[in-house]
Amino acid sequence: MSTARTIAKSSILLLIGQIVSLGIAAVYGIVLARYLGVTGFGLLSTAIAFTTVFAPFTSLGLSTLATREVARDKSLASKYLGNLIIIEIALASGTFCLIALVAYVLRYPPETITLIYILALSVVCGGFTAIFYSLFQAFERMQYQSLGLILSTGATCVVVIWGITAGLGVVWFAFAYFVGSLAVTIYSLIVYSTKFSQPHIEIDLKFWKRILPEALPFALSGLFTTIYFYIDSVLLSVMKGADAVGWYNAPYRLIMVLLFVPTVISTAVFPAMSRFHATANDSFRLIYKRYFKYMAIVSVPLGIGTTLLASQIITFIFGVPYENSAIALQILIWATVFIFLTAAFLRLFETSNRQMMVTKITAVGMVENVTLDLILIPRFSYVGTSIATAATELTVLLLCVFVSSRITYPLSKKDIGNLVKIGAASLLMGSFIVYLGNLNLLSVFPAVLLYFTVLYLLRVVDNEDIALFRNIVRGG
Repeated sequence: MSTARTIAKSSILLLIGQIVSLGIAAVYGIVLARYLGVTGFGLLSTAIAFTTVFAPFTSLGLSTLATREVARDKSLASKYLGNLIIIEIALASGTFCLIALVAYVLRYPPETITLIYILALSVVCGGFTAIFYSLFQAFERMQYQSLGLILSTGATCVVVIWGITAGLGVVWFAFAYFVGSLAVTIYSLIVYSTKFSQPHIEIDLKFWKRILPEALPFALSGLFTTIYFYIDSVLLSVMKGADAVGWYNAPYRLIMVLLFVPTVISTAVFPAMSRFHATANDSFRLIYKRYFKYMAIVSVPLGIGTTLLASQIITFIFGVPYENSAIALQILIWATVFIFLTAAFLRLFETSNRQMMVTKITAVGMVENVTLDLILIPRFSYVGTSIATAATELTVLLLCVFVSSRITYPLSKKDIGNLVKIGAASLLMGSFIVYLGNLNLLSVFPAVLLYFTVLYLLRVVDNEDIALFRNIVRGG
């Protein structure tokens, strides 16, 4: 149970960092959306999405590989860091040039091009930061990553608020994102140098030859996932303009905030699952199964509640000019549910040396998403791309369930039974919200209380869960 406590500690530290940083980001994001208006917010969102599509090229999966390998053998840390810094310099330079070239080919307006160049620098900084974060994760020293998240959004927030106070234009706010990224890169270098060891540059071509092919599946899955997360905004900007991007990105920003939950837990369990796959298969299976169940407990009621209250949520957060975004939120929230449920399977494949499975599945998702976008956006605009996103995530989930059953890690009858019970409790919660009438956000609190009461009565939380939480708390 000491491992459970370590995972819990890592999760809590990352959770704190994510909550604080997301809270800061939510504040300046909402203020920025209201300040810029739908069109200005759409322009900034287009540039962010465009540059983010290229982010996987800055690491090519090497950071994820480093986490897995260093978690198994801590003595490899210096070897990976020394070589990855040199590789990153080459990858970052190439990525910036590629971004500039594609932006030129797409003939974006000069203002959008300027936004893209500035945000490309932010992406480059993110590549270097990812190297240090991968080692923090491998050593399970999540507090440093947590502080980095807070520093990044804090620095961005300061620059954003100053720009709003001074009445500056949209270009300034792209610069704000770059400031946040640069600050956390410098911070990560200082922390690693003072708390771990001094980085020593190393060029070991034999090492490169070995790790680059091994990291390729991580790189491809990261690229495919990033494309079908962000290509929709790029296609919207080309086909329908900045307003459509603005209406789509308001709820999409909310969705990205919610994804911190599986992101935090996936990051926390990665080192332990990597170790247990080789040494303790029962513990490996336990983490995977519990991860899936807890994601279901959180995500399914979230989907139903948000569907019912989408209009109130959008108007409350972004204001009346974004009321067209409510239908997009009602659709995108189900993409979020599917992502939550998929998270445990993706970690299962990656930590069991089956990262190629993730690559193949995300490739299918990317092709489906782009195809559906090209079909649906011309006719349904941002509603069409919302449908494409949800349909893609459902396909990815179903493929993960199928593949896991083929590699001796299927969902059991108990797992499926728990999922049915969670669905029933969630529907009862939704019915209660409707029964209250005059739908409003205050109805959430008694509805959530009812939901967890029903879960307890249906014994979805069993004795093993209770024992696990007790040992986490007590450190047994």
